[in-house]
Amino acid sequence: MLIENRENRVVFHGDAATLIKQNPKLTEMCFIPSQEALDPRFISELNSKLGQALPSLFVEFIQQCGGFDAGYDFIFPCAHRHDDPSKLSLELKLPMTFIDGGEVRCQSFSLFEGLYLPGGSQYQTEISVLEMCFAADEHQDELQGRDWQKLVPFASNNGDVLCLDFNQDGEPNIVYVTYDGVGIYPILPNFEALLLALDYKS
Repeated sequence: MLIENRENRVVFHGDAATLIKQNPKLTEMCFIPSQEALDPRFISELNSKLGQALPSLFVEFIQQCGGFDAGYDFIFPCAHRHDDPSKLSLELKLPMTFIDGGEVRCQSFSLFEGLYLPGGSQYQTEISVLEMCFAADEHQDELQGRDWQKLVPFASNNGDVLCLDFNQDGEPNIVYVTYDGVGIYPILPNFEALLLALDYKS
């Protein structure tokens, strides 16, 4: 076990224990477990299709900390306000820097809706969108040689998506997929780097 959720707080174990030291803000973030159960059969079939296993850190974190609750506070994942710990109003964001058309772009990706497990309902929705966008030949240039079926979506924001990209050997990197103009941009080397980059803004 690498990830544990204790009263909506993440606890890292084993090799992942150093993540808190590298990003202390993780201790101030509130998470709830995924609202959907992991389907081991689907994960096994997906691993076979990808030719390698999904990273354990990725799967365990989403299981334990990827949920979204549209309740009274309704912002998960989130962080407490420092001046009022009862207010869950600091939305978690992922800062992104990438090259678009030769220009450097900096923007944030909101995790307002949490993260979703492969095989879940939101995952299936995003797979359908990826298929509609890339299964035909019209956006092959944007794929830059990638097989779209080796993109594993796990977060969405206003139609844009974060995916694990299994189009290379070794640990999958993370790409930002936007359907506004259609583009795929590498942003982080792996899921651990995403956790280290997580931040919040008031």
